[in-house]
Amino acid sequence: MPRIHCDQKLNRCENEQLGVSVPVPLNRLIGTLCDIARETGILGEVTRKEMVAAILFDMTEAEKVDGERLVAMVQAYRTATADRRMPEESRKSGYFDYEEPRRGRPSRA
Repeated sequence: MPRIHCDQKLNRCENEQLGVSVPVPLNRLIGTLCDIARETGILGEVTRKEMVAAILFDMTEAEKVDGERLVAMVQAYRTATADRRMPEESRKSGYFDYEEPRRGRPSRA
């Protein structure tokens, strides 16, 4: 049976796939959050994986986890419109234009 030592750095633990899809505006927001963190010049490169893991880690601090708060978060998400997480220019136009991600492996040059 695989084991993780309690002193192991969390970002060095074995990984598992989340297997989830998120709405496009939230997916793009992850990249924006990485850019914001990177622009501080403190961390250097910040990956999407690190950002999602950091958000989950922060959300699960003991004082932040309670059923009522989680219910409120899910209800807010279920009723939110896309403009809540769109860039300002998209809100002005009323549409969020985006490029579809490329499928498959990048071609070799």
